[in-house]
Amino acid sequence: MANKRLRSNIEEVRYRNVPGYRLLSVRGWAFHTDNSPLVLQVYVNGRQHEFERIHTVRQDVLDSYKDILDNPRIGLQVNIRPDEDVRMLELKTDTGEVILNMNEKQLEKCSEYSLLQAYCDSFQPLGVQGECIAVGWALSADGKQVDFEVLDPEGKSIPFDCRRIQRGDLVELNLVDKAHSKAGYYLTFFGDVNRRYTLRLTNGTDVLDFPLSDQHENGFGLVRAYWKAANPVRIRNAIHYFQKNGFTRFMKRLKKGPYQKPESYQQWFDRQAVTVSELRKQEQHVFEFAPKISIIVATYNTPEDYLKEMINTVIKQSYGNWELCIGDGSDNDKVERYIQSHYASEPRIKFKKLDQNYGISGNMNGALSLATGEYVSLYDHDDLLTPDCLYEIVSSMQEIHHDVVYTDEDKLNDVTKELNDPHFKPDFALDQLRSHNYITHFLTVKKDLVDQVGGLHSEYDGSQDYDFILRVSELAQSIHHIPKVLYHWRMHPSSTAMNPESKMYCYTAGQKAIEDHLKRCGVNAEVEMMRAPFYGMYRVRYSTDSNPLVSIIIPNKDHIELLEQCLDSIDKKSDYTNLEIIIVENNSVKPETFAGYERLKNKYPRL
Repeated sequence: MANKRLRSNIEEVRYRNVPGYRLLSVRGWAFHTDNSPLVLQVYVNGRQHEFERIHTVRQDVLDSYKDILDNPRIGLQVNIRPDEDVRMLELKTDTGEVILNMNEKQLEKCSEYSLLQAYCDSFQPLGVQGECIAVGWALSADGKQVDFEVLDPEGKSIPFDCRRIQRGDLVELNLVDKAHSKAGYYLTFFGDVNRRYTLRLTNGTDVLDFPLSDQHENGFGLVRAYWKAANPVRIRNAIHYFQKNGFTRFMKRLKKGPYQKPESYQQWFDRQAVTVSELRKQEQHVFEFAPKISIIVATYNTPEDYLKEMINTVIKQSYGNWELCIGDGSDNDKVERYIQSHYASEPRIKFKKLDQNYGISGNMNGALSLATGEYVSLYDHDDLLTPDCLYEIVSSMQEIHHDVVYTDEDKLNDVTKELNDPHFKPDFALDQLRSHNYITHFLTVKKDLVDQVGGLHSEYDGSQDYDFILRVSELAQSIHHIPKVLYHWRMHPSSTAMNPESKMYCYTAGQKAIEDHLKRCGVNAEVEMMRAPFYGMYRVRYSTDSNPLVSIIIPNKDHIELLEQCLDSIDKKSDYTNLEIIIVENNSVKPETFAGYERLKNKYPRL
C-alpha cells in the first residue's frame, strides 16, 4: 500500500569508493504531508550507520506542494562515511518509511574509484563569440592540489583561463574543510557549447576525465535564461560583480536570473527559520538560569481550529519549562470540552472556566491567577508562536535577568496562510512607545513586576496591553528586545490586524493609556490621536509653558551660502522665540567666509 504521508525524491547518489576516503553522498528532498518532523535513519549493509544531514531550501518543491507544505527547508544532503565496501544502502524514517533502497548493482553504477571529485554547475556561452564559461568545483579527498586541463572533442588539450574560487557551500555540506575551501573553478576558453569538452583533473597520482556540461537540477547552478538574455554590457557587469563580490554572491545573483521577482517575506522567513536539527539541540540544552514562563491566554468562544493551533505552538516549544494558563469567559463550554478531551494528559496546561465574561482584561487576569512562573507572557487566543520562541527569550536572560523582554513579529494571513508585514522593532525607546505601541507581541515580564503593577486594567480594554507595558516601563530596570520574528499575529476579517476600523474603541483606549501614563510620570502634555491611515499612532504635545531657551548648534566650514539658507529657514519657519543660534567655526580658509559671518551676525540678532 502506497505511503500517503511521505513525499520524497532522490536526485543524485554518488559513491566515492576509495579505502580510507569512502564517501556516500545522497541529494534530493523529503517531507511529511502533515508537516511533522522527518527523522532519518541510514542503514549500510543492513546495519544502522552514522551520517551527516544538511537541511537545504527547496523553493521549487514548495512551489509544487504549496497547498500542503509550509517550510521549504526539506532538501536532503546526506553524507555517509563508511569504513567498508557498501553493498546495500537504505534511507528510512524513524517510523520505517523507505526513502531510498539501493543494492550492490545499483551502487556500482554511481561509484567512483578515485580520490578526485568534480561537479559542473554550468557550461554556457559567455556572450562573446566563440567563448565559453564553465563553473563548478573539483577536489582531491586527500587535500592535494588539483591541476586542470581542458580537452576538446578530439581529446586535444586547448588553451584556457582558470580562476580558483572559494566554495563555502562545500564547507557547509562537509565535503571539504575550510583549509581546502578554494575548490571552485571558473574556466573560460574558446569553443562551442554544443560540442563535448572534457575537464581532466590530476592530483599527482590519480587522473579523472570529467565532461563539461550542465549537471544542475531544480535550481542547482546557473539559470539559462540569464545567458540567453546576455549582451556585452551585461557580461562586463557580471564579470565586474564576480570580481567585486566573490563566487557565493555571484552564483546567487545568477541563480535569480535577470527577470525574477524579488524574494517575498515568506521566502525570506522560511530560509532563515529555525531548523529541526537546531530545535533538537535546543531541547537538549541546559540553561544555568531556566525560569518557568507562564503564558496567559484569555479565550472567548475561540474557534476550535484557532485554539488547536495556538495551543500546539506552545506544546512544540523547544524550551520546556512553561505553563499555559487559560482563562475562559465563553458563553458556552466548547473551549472547556475541547481542552479536556485533547490536552487532559498535559499537566503544563492549566484551565479556568470563569463564571462570566469579564472582558479581555478580566479574562486575562483570570488566567493570570493560575500563573506560578517567574515570568509571565501575554498571548492572544488566535495567534501563533515560532517553536524557538521561549528558547530565545530564556537565552537572552542568561547574563542579565531582564525585567521585560519583547520580540519582533509578523502577520499570518488567515486566507492565504502566508506570512507578511514583518515588524522589525527598535530597542526600547520611551518616546516612540508614547507615540504607538510598537512592542505589542511577544511580551514577557517578571511575575513580581506584573503583581506590582496590578495585572491588566479593564478600563483600557482594547488597548489593555498598551496600558500594561506603559505601566511596566515606568518601573522596569531592564527592558530587552530580541531582534527576531518569534510571533505570528493572525489576520482575519474581525481582527485589527486586517481591518483597523473594526475596533475603533481600541485607539481611544490607547489615547487614555498614554494620557494616564504621562500624569503618573508628572509630564504636562496633550495626546492627539491620529486619523486614517494612521490609526494606532499618537502625537504627544509637551507643554512649554516655562519657555526654556533652545540652543541650535551649526558647524560650518567655507559654506556661507548654505549656512545662510539654513538660518533663513529657521527664521521663517520657527514660531518659537526663545532661541539662540551658535555657529561652530570648523577651520574655514576662505576670507569671504569670515566676512559672511559678520554680515550674518547683523542679519540675525539671535546668532
